[in-house]
This record gives sequence, C-alpha cells and structure tokens, in this order.
Amino acid sequence: MFIDEKLKHKLTKEQIDLLLENGGNRWRTDKHDRIYFNNIYELCGLKYHTYKTGNVQSAWFEHADGTITKISNNKFKKIAPTQSSKFYVDVMKNQFSSYYLNEDIFNLCVSKIEKILND
Repeated sequence: MFIDEKLKHKLTKEQIDLLLENGGNRWRTDKHDRIYFNNIYELCGLKYHTYKTGNVQSAWFEHADGTITKISNNKFKKIAPTQSSKFYVDVMKNQFSSYYLNEDIFNLCVSKIEKILND
C-alpha cells in the first residue's frame, strides 16, 4: 500500500535541517532527494508493552500534549508499522510518501512533521 500527500509549501533549507535534527535521514541520488524517518513509532506516538513471549500486553498513543489514548491489542496489530514500513518526505516531489503503512499512522506522521515545520 502506497500513500502520498502533497506538502503545503516547498521546503526551505532550514526546514530540511529541522527534519534532519528530528530524526530524519536524507538520501539523495540524481533522481531522488528524500528524508526518511525510521522512527515511525516515536514519530506518531505509538507505544506498547509486550509479555516475555513477545505478544502485545498493552498499546496506546501518546499525544504531543501529553494525553494518552489506549488502543486494543487487536487494533495495534492492524495498524502497527512493520520492518517493511517506510515514511518519508520527498523533497523533489514536494510530498509526504509511505509504503506498507496504515493510513491512520501515515496521517499521524504527517501531522507530526507539519507541527515540526510550523513551530
């Protein structure tokens, strides 16, 4: 599953530096300029605890304002990013992109990046 959403404005050098300071990793080639975020759980505020077996014991979202929203283990399994999940800002195309990422998680990541850029 691939999701795209256009940025509201073109990124400045200062904003790119800000994204890199907040966990982004830049990857550039002749045809691409992307800032990947490997910290998807941290970025969207998704937290969880497991039993010793590795099964999920509890899961929740920790919002920027400090509030916590508990979610069911079943929902966590459906939305949790996998090792294949990717979220990045495509600097050349001026858009947020992801693949193998739940749409709700994608939207949370976009909101967090927009907050970083607008603060």
